[in-house]
Amino acid sequence: MNLMILLRLVMTSCFGAAQTGTSTPSLSPFSQAPDSPALVQLQQFKPIYFLMGTPDTKVQFSFKGQLVRTVPFYFAYTQLMMWDLFKSGAPIRDVNFNPELFYRLYLENHLKSIGVQLIDLGLFEHESNGKGGTSAERSWNRTSITLKSGTNYFRWSFKIWYPYAFNPNSQNLPQYRGIWELNLSLLRFLGPFFETHELAFRLYPGGVTFNNPFLGGQEVTLTAQLALKPLMTSLVIQIFHGYGENLLNENDERFALRVGIGF
Repeated sequence: MNLMILLRLVMTSCFGAAQTGTSTPSLSPFSQAPDSPALVQLQQFKPIYFLMGTPDTKVQFSFKGQLVRTVPFYFAYTQLMMWDLFKSGAPIRDVNFNPELFYRLYLENHLKSIGVQLIDLGLFEHESNGKGGTSAERSWNRTSITLKSGTNYFRWSFKIWYPYAFNPNSQNLPQYRGIWELNLSLLRFLGPFFETHELAFRLYPGGVTFNNPFLGGQEVTLTAQLALKPLMTSLVIQIFHGYGENLLNENDERFALRVGIGF
């Protein structure tokens, strides 16, 4: 047995290489085989952006994934960070963690006549800021129903919820975050220079009776992406006024003007 045959036998026994003369592509321990898709395909859920301005920097990311292949049952997660980026030490002042489970109903054609295309049944939603055991802790749970519909030029959604399981520092959250929220969006109104663009308006009334828009929050967000192939991000301009923008400052009236990028 010559040396080349001996080396080939050693390589075959150690690495299982086939003696066909063809090479097998090498895979990283963290990569997937080409024909092996991810178990859960993640999609964007709420807007994702990085915004700087006054009074602070605001960062949000959000995704959802269908948990059962043949059943529209979803897990979603959103994280909001309020970042004092330009203060000494650049501390992240508040982080809001927001996991939820919901079941999505796609309405049949005869039901779409009422103007609703789908309904999200929010079975469980939790929101807290991870400051357990301190006076800065904020936490609550919600069960909700969200109605959604839209066209190529206009979208709307209406969400109403039942809040419960407040921690002791969060009893007044519904007075500032309300029990319902309305979202309206105008699309494709800026002309051909922009690949995508959206003007979104968000409103959640507050107050003792949950119907006072000035004791809740109002938010206007313009998102626009130029029709230039290399660009992967969008320009985002956002104005917020009111209460409850984040959990820690739920009872502070705030006016915010921020500009940044969206994904």
